[in-house]
Amino acid sequence: MLNKTPSSILDDPSKIIEFWQNKDISHILPMSTHPDLAADPNNWFPEDISENRSAQDTPRDLVDILEANIDNNLDTIDMDYDDDGILDVNY
Repeated sequence: MLNKTPSSILDDPSKIIEFWQNKDISHILPMSTHPDLAADPNNWFPEDISENRSAQDTPRDLVDILEANIDNNLDTIDMDYDDDGILDVNY
């Protein structure tokens, strides 16, 4: 999972835990149609929980992956993991 974690937080274990507590693993090819790829790290990427769950069984494309990557990096900066404008992490 570390290779899917934003590099800006790799030196801080607490931020890594925080990141993964606020993300889902989104599958590029859905588990419902490609169960054999469920554990394949080449078939998944971290994504906001609401985004992942709203996609349901829809195959994901490069735009989805890039948008999630941008959001993941921004989330490590602004700590607003659900993008509601409210800080999700208290220090």
